[in-house]
Amino acid sequence: MCGVGDFVLCGAFVKHRRTMDAWRVMSAKQRSKAVTACFKLSQASVTASDGGITVPTTPGADSGRLGQTLSSLATRAIQYLVC
Repeated sequence: MCGVGDFVLCGAFVKHRRTMDAWRVMSAKQRSKAVTACFKLSQASVTASDGGITVPTTPGADSGRLGQTLSSLATRAIQYLVC
């Protein structure tokens, strides 16, 4: 959380950076709160259009069947569209 030496915070976590002096002055409760805020995982969710159900989203999940792969033509088309 100090972001010095071999362990440097990436851009998304810069707001959680604390100096060594600030860390020493903090109480145990404040330290615990700072660590929890830094390492908390955000849980995104999707709600149905009628509002009847809300489910968490799974990053990297696709809607294809288990074991299904793209053909080489589809792969090339997706790469072309992305670039």
